[in-house]
Amino acid sequence: MPDKKLTEAEIKNALECCIDNTDKNCSKCVFAKTDYSCVDELQKNVLDLINRLQAENERLEERCIEIQRCDKELIETLHKIHEKQLQLTKAEAYKEFYDKLHTEILAARDSNFKAKEERVANFEKLGNPIGADDNFLMYCDGKIHALDGIDYFAYETYKELVGDDK
Repeated sequence: MPDKKLTEAEIKNALECCIDNTDKNCSKCVFAKTDYSCVDELQKNVLDLINRLQAENERLEERCIEIQRCDKELIETLHKIHEKQLQLTKAEAYKEFYDKLHTEILAARDSNFKAKEERVANFEKLGNPIGADDNFLMYCDGKIHALDGIDYFAYETYKELVGDDK
């Protein structure tokens, strides 16, 4: 039996037989019918088992370290994905806000253009000179110009927040 590796259970059983150290337990021992010293063979097998278990422990420790490294990489990757998703969500919110603001600004511009055109049409219809209402026309032009500036500022701010073009 010197070349055969015993299982953990067989080695444990042989040790239990030796500990009791009675002849009746020897018959239950895996080394009972051997031509060599059973204690020497048991010691060799116990040492072999200890070495196997130590090697397995080292392998498992290395595997634990590898798993911890992979966990750390996974956490870092998930964090990057979360940050990217957060950026995309913010970008979508900024775009939605800008689109609504832009729509309102265009509606206000159109309203001012229409008011200006209606005023000019009314004056022409009545035969009054347009110059009589220059203040109103300048007021409308000023509002339109201001709305254009606000729209430009909103778009530039949106691009800055999102980091790219619309």
